[in-house]
Amino acid sequence: MVVIMVGTASGRADVLADKYGAFDTDDGWQVSLYKTNEELKRWPNMAATAFSREAFLSMKAMARIGGTGSAPVIAGTVSAGIQIGCQIDVSSGMTVGAAANLGLSLGVNGGITISYPPAGTLGANAGANAGVVPNLQATLRPGGITSLTLDAKPLASSYGSTHLRELYVKTDGCGGYVSIRTFAAVQVATPNANDSYSIYGDPTWL
Repeated sequence: MVVIMVGTASGRADVLADKYGAFDTDDGWQVSLYKTNEELKRWPNMAATAFSREAFLSMKAMARIGGTGSAPVIAGTVSAGIQIGCQIDVSSGMTVGAAANLGLSLGVNGGITISYPPAGTLGANAGANAGVVPNLQATLRPGGITSLTLDAKPLASSYGSTHLRELYVKTDGCGGYVSIRTFAAVQVATPNANDSYSIYGDPTWL
């Protein structure tokens, strides 16, 4: 089962379906949320280990506020993220031998690393890049789902977006099935109320 996961899809991009959702805030604003341009490129692990996965992820999250509300919008954010599930944590080691004694560890040390260049800033663009996080890490737990917000863009007008291109995703210490699902979220605040909404991509394997 592990060999199948490692030996497939050398660099082939899977294009996942766009998603859309809309809602009205308590103050009467009409908010639309989009998740588009999602692609996942799986690559064989460079270290040739059976318990690590590598891929490059692209996606775009967009939010738009329209209509006429009874109170002004004072803050808003559109964000993009992923959820990753690890079936079995083998980070403490695995003994290859008889089926009755595989030595699977059920600890909580499996890891996920997300890298999103550029890490630095360039001249006048330093302020624009100040919110970009170049590297994120989290702990995968066996049988559980880890959720990570990759980027969040404050809404300075009625429209905002965040576009992630070729985001490097790597998991370590996971045996069996590793699943991945993207999401887009929007938050809108007025003096009277906070509203939030999320949409999710189709789950697939890493």
